Amino acid sequence: MKFNITKEQLREIVEFTHQELPCEACGILSGEISGENLIVKRIWKFKNELNSSSRFYVSKEKVDIVISNINKLNDHLIAIFHSHPTALAIPSYQDIKYHLDPKVLMVIVSFAKNKTDIKCYQITENEYLECEILTVNQDS
Repeated sequence: MKFNITKEQLREIVEFTHQELPCEACGILSGEISGENLIVKRIWKFKNELNSSSRFYVSKEKVDIVISNINKLNDHLIAIFHSHPTALAIPSYQDIKYHLDPKVLMVIVSFAKNKTDIKCYQITENEYLECEILTVNQDS
């Protein structure tokens, strides 16, 4: 799988997750699937209902509303993103345990050691595989 996202979209995700510090932030990325290319078109931001710096939670009702909107737009669910305010951009045990769909990627934004790091993973059962983030031009 090739994860395609614009620099502007990455910047928006980083700004949103940074604004939510010291809490974890989370959201969904939707868009198109073309062969092996997953192309982000939209960013859906959530409020972390736990207000926690080490976990995130969004109610099923709020997620269902976004999924319904994604379906109405004929988009695909590409990835779930969240931040690690103090941990590295590596999936935690909880991240892996609660990730339900291996076709949906996981994007983690880390602010550990006052440095911003963004990584993308495919999660399968008890393993994770890093995916390359391809930054594309706005009109691609």
